[in-house]
Amino acid sequence: MLRQLSYATTRSALYDLFKEHIQEDGHPVVPFYDKAIIAGTAGAIAGFIGTPADTVNVRMQHDIKLPVEKRRNYKHALDGIYKIAKNEGFSKLFSGASMASSRAFLMSIGTFSVYDQTKEIVISHEIAHDDVFVHLYVSCFAAFCSTAMVHPVDVLKTRLMNGTYHNLYECFCGTAKMGMLEFYRGFLPAWLRAIPQTALTFIFAEELRMWFGRTEY
Repeated sequence: MLRQLSYATTRSALYDLFKEHIQEDGHPVVPFYDKAIIAGTAGAIAGFIGTPADTVNVRMQHDIKLPVEKRRNYKHALDGIYKIAKNEGFSKLFSGASMASSRAFLMSIGTFSVYDQTKEIVISHEIAHDDVFVHLYVSCFAAFCSTAMVHPVDVLKTRLMNGTYHNLYECFCGTAKMGMLEFYRGFLPAWLRAIPQTALTFIFAEELRMWFGRTEY
């Protein structure tokens, strides 16, 4: 929850603001490359902001795999942030920030720009109407694209945050030695996890958009 509050809300808000800025400059129809640029930028900024919560999230999930004497035993997410800053230094909260921002950069392109562009194509070609079913189908496709783009980075980010490797180069080489498919280990569960999250995000956003009288997301 803390990660979503710091990362996901920032990403959505920035993408919307950037898109509105382009439209106000006389470009009512935003081309895909512009959507990709603003989505990636919004994601990278939000990824950096959400890194502390992401680091604690990864550590708390990984704790059970450690020997009892090496477990961190954070009481909750805020306790984890406090203990990391106190015992390891404030900068340690941003361990893996480059990977988190890279992941968020790709994830946002695969999610927001793909969703926007695919929905525009479907509606403009009169394949379907602008309704909840279109939002569901398009969001599932966006979830697949974003997972395909981001999963290799996600694997590296998680291993860096777990402390398995000391730097990105060592992490990449160590993972590559296990075979290129190692970068896509756990792809199917990751995609299945992304589907409800992405679908619910866009369905709620679209319903709120129509409720408040906005013409597009």
